Amino acid sequence: MAAFTVTVQYAILLMAVFWSRTPVCGAQCPAVIPSCVCQTKYTYKYYVYCEYAGDLSHIPPFTASNQTFAELQLRYSTTVDTVQNQAFAGLRLKSLKLQYLGINYIKPKAFDGLQRYLEELHLDENNIRTIPEGSLDGFTKLQYLGLHNNLLSEVSPTLFNSLDSLIYVYLFNNRIETIRPGTFDRVRNLRGLYLQNNKISLLERSIFSSMSGLWELELFSNRLTNIPPGTFDDLSVLERLKLNENHLQSLDRDLLSKLTQLSHLELSDNQIESLPETLFRNNGHLRTLDLSGNRLMVPGDRLFQGLTRLNTLNLENNSISNLSQELFEPLSNLHTLKLSDNRISHIEAGTFVHLENLFNLILESNRLSSLDDGVFDGLKNLYNIDLSNNSISRINPGAFRLFSSLRTIDLSNNSLETIERNAFSELGSIEDMRLRYNNLSLIVSGAFNKMTNLQYLDLQHNKLTTIQPYLFSYNQQLSSLSLSYNLIDFLDLQSFIGLSQTRYLYLDHNELSTVPATVFRTNFEMLRLSLQYNRIKSLYPESFDAMRKLQYLDLSHNLIEQLPARAFGTLIKMFGIDLSNNLIRNVTFRYIFTNTKSLRDVQLSHNRIRTVSKAPFSVIPNLDNVDLSYNPLDCDCDIQWLRGFENLTKIEQTLCADPEEFVDTPVVCFDATRCQVGSAAKPTNKTSEYCQVYKFLTTESTTLRTKTSTLTPTTTSTTTTTTTTTPTTTTTTPTTTTTTTPTTTPTTTTTTTPTTTTTTTPTTTTTTPTTTTTTTPTTTTTTTPTTTTTTTPTTTTTTTPTTTTTTTTTTTTNHHHNTNDNHHHNTNDNHPNNDHNNYTNDNDNHNTNDNHHHNTNDNHHNNTNNDHNDYTNDNDNNTNDNHHHNTPTTTTTTTPTTTTTTTPTTTITTTPTQLPP
Repeated sequence: MAAFTVTVQYAILLMAVFWSRTPVCGAQCPAVIPSCVCQTKYTYKYYVYCEYAGDLSHIPPFTASNQTFAELQLRYSTTVDTVQNQAFAGLRLKSLKLQYLGINYIKPKAFDGLQRYLEELHLDENNIRTIPEGSLDGFTKLQYLGLHNNLLSEVSPTLFNSLDSLIYVYLFNNRIETIRPGTFDRVRNLRGLYLQNNKISLLERSIFSSMSGLWELELFSNRLTNIPPGTFDDLSVLERLKLNENHLQSLDRDLLSKLTQLSHLELSDNQIESLPETLFRNNGHLRTLDLSGNRLMVPGDRLFQGLTRLNTLNLENNSISNLSQELFEPLSNLHTLKLSDNRISHIEAGTFVHLENLFNLILESNRLSSLDDGVFDGLKNLYNIDLSNNSISRINPGAFRLFSSLRTIDLSNNSLETIERNAFSELGSIEDMRLRYNNLSLIVSGAFNKMTNLQYLDLQHNKLTTIQPYLFSYNQQLSSLSLSYNLIDFLDLQSFIGLSQTRYLYLDHNELSTVPATVFRTNFEMLRLSLQYNRIKSLYPESFDAMRKLQYLDLSHNLIEQLPARAFGTLIKMFGIDLSNNLIRNVTFRYIFTNTKSLRDVQLSHNRIRTVSKAPFSVIPNLDNVDLSYNPLDCDCDIQWLRGFENLTKIEQTLCADPEEFVDTPVVCFDATRCQVGSAAKPTNKTSEYCQVYKFLTTESTTLRTKTSTLTPTTTSTTTTTTTTTPTTTTTTPTTTTTTTPTTTPTTTTTTTPTTTTTTTPTTTTTTPTTTTTTTPTTTTTTTPTTTTTTTPTTTTTTTPTTTTTTTTTTTTNHHHNTNDNHHHNTNDNHPNNDHNNYTNDNDNHNTNDNHHHNTNDNHHNNTNNDHNDYTNDNDNNTNDNHHHNTPTTTTTTTPTTTTTTTPTTTITTTPTQLPP
């Protein structure tokens, strides 16, 4: 082992040396610009690479060198507009690669100097529109010329005049319309000519006359409507000919007569309606013949005479309606026969009798309605038969007789309604049978008895309502059984007897209301059981007892309300269970997942779960994911353990539904501090980080939503405090004389309308720096040492359908209005230059706290554009009369203020009345 390791390391070292960018001797490397370098690869070969050179107008300069380079290539983020004259003069190159460079122009003498050395010229994937005449003269060693994927519209008839050594010419994916006579006369050694994906509509008869050594000719995807007789007469060694995707309507009977070595012929996707019966008479070496996508109706009985070596025959997508017994008689070595997408409605017995080596028979998408006795006689080596997408409603017992080697049969998308007892009696070797998308309502017990090797059976999308007892009792090798998308509403206790080796059973999308306790008692090897999308309401504790190897159980999308305590206790290998989209109300049983030590994934989303106990999950050591999203969870102290549950997924959709204060709060974020000391689960790092983000986003979202609701003209809820001025005398100390404003009467207007529009006008605050502020109306009072103030509460409540309140003078004095005990209605002067933030909390109860503290403090900061934070909580309207009016020496008057028009409006006005001293 040590010796092997040393050998590998030595080999890696050698590769590193040979692939290194070690420059050639400075005198030998022709690179001039920094982006061009010389490298050595393999042992004695030298390369020049220009990489990441950017957008160049011309080929970068090179100095003359006596060194022969195997390759010069420009690549990687390099573009060149023009290949200038003598761009490579002085270089000895064997291969020149100028691909994917966006080249537009090539000068006539662009490659001068390379004639004696160049063997490969790659100019593909550019924008070249023409190759100048004479630009390739003298290139006697050139073997490969790549001009594909350019914009060439024509090829100069003299372009190849001196290219005697040329072997491969790639001209596909251009815009060539015609090829002039004599264009290829001098390229006598050509082996491959690729002209596909052009616009060629006409071929001259003598165009290929000098290509006696041509092996491969590709002319597909052009516009050919006719090929003159004799066009291919000189191509005596041609092996591959592609004429598909043209507009050919007919072929001359002698067109292929000289192509005696032809092995691959493609004539697909043309418009051929008929073929001469002698067309292939001299093509005895033909192995692949593609005639698909034409308009053939009745192939001649002798059309395939002489094709004894034919391996694949494709007749798909034609208009064939009848197959004669003589048509396939010469094809004794045929391996694959494709007849799909035709109009075949009947096949006579003995039609395939001579196809003794046929392996694949494709008859899908035809018009077959029945299969008669002996219709497939002679196909003793047939492995696969496809009869899907027909109209077969009846299968005679002798239709598949003597099929000893058949392994796969596809009868899907037919019209079968019943499968009789002996329908498949001759198919003892079948391993894969597909019967989906039929109209099957009954499969007689014993229909599959002879199919002892059956491994895969697909019966989905039928109309089965029940499974006959012992239907699969002889199919002990059956590994996968699909009964999905049927109407099965009942399972007999003997339905799955014999399926001891079945690993995958699909019963989803049926009408099952229950799973009998012992229906799976013999299914010991089951790995996956799908029961989703049924009407299952309950489970028996013993339903899955025998499935000790079950790995995945899908019970989603049912009507299950309760989980039996030990329903899954024996599923010791299960790693996933899906119980989502049911009616489960709680997961509290401690023993639900007892012994499921391998369980990793539990899906419980979209149920009606309110309570989740920790006990069922505490016994699962390898649990990775538990999905409880979209359940109406009760966020109480019994569920707070989820806050520390690391395996909970989709926590952003796992929300509280109760109590009301936690509605829509992620369950991992609800406040568990009120739970008993020591019982609150500690959040995981993941949930802690998520909750921090959640709280931040919630706060930001609330703020943004409130600002939006205030500023958006479609939705507005506004609380306006209007001050009504009444003349009032205020007496203060003898040392200060104050001209004061009238005593204010706070009037609070609350407006609620289905659609509210708020008109907000800018608020202007006028502030004077003196200690005396005058408002109108005013009363000037000479102060005396004795002050008597009497306040008589007067409350007037007025409700009108439409009330417009206009506030012209507002005195803002740092009042604290506490609404609903915990909400502060503050108009504060200490926030300079802020917007209006209106917070509206619409509840059913309207409570106004009784203690309103009206304080006018002498430390107010008088700022322009004060921040108005309006919090409105529509609670019980309880207004207390305990108003404290303290007026120090400084009064701030703000005019004008905000005018709000509301409809309808309830106005509560409280006016203190002062008695005279």
